Amino acid sequence: MTINELIKSLTPYNLHIGVFLIAIPFLAFIFQYIHPRYKGEESPYKYIYSVLIYGASIPGIFGSVLTAYTLFILRGNLLNVNFLVYFLPVISMISTILLIKRNVNLDNIPGFERLWGLFLLLGITFILTLILLKTRIFLFFGGSIGAFFVVLLVLFVLLKWGSHLFFRKKRGHKKPPKY
Repeated sequence: MTINELIKSLTPYNLHIGVFLIAIPFLAFIFQYIHPRYKGEESPYKYIYSVLIYGASIPGIFGSVLTAYTLFILRGNLLNVNFLVYFLPVISMISTILLIKRNVNLDNIPGFERLWGLFLLLGITFILTLILLKTRIFLFFGGSIGAFFVVLLVLFVLLKWGSHLFFRKKRGHKKPPKY
């Protein structure tokens, strides 16, 4: 099954997809009035915000990658694509994060730093892929498109590994006590 076939198979579920993607920012908006003021960063509430952010970000990342791929790689016409698969996840993700950011410091949401790292890693990988594709260096040396995608995957893994090595905390060194 190709990605195109997967997107076409989602067409009968447009209502479900639309309700889900609209419900997440709506829940983020409503939830800010449910918890006590300035308590959104405390224990039960920050986990609910984390679930809302991940629930919006996973389809949002997929939608943004799909939109960027269609626009820059395939040079497809974005007027002919399914709005609920390409654009609504991105709109839902951005609106959910902005609504939650109004009440809560996102640094205190569990797992948000990893999600932010994934956004950054995907963006860098996409930019490097676009540069490779536009310069046609790899295809010049006789590589196929399948091999190009393998290089993409290797590039993503190397960037992930390199960022892990660069940003990891040193073990065995304790912080000096504060007096």
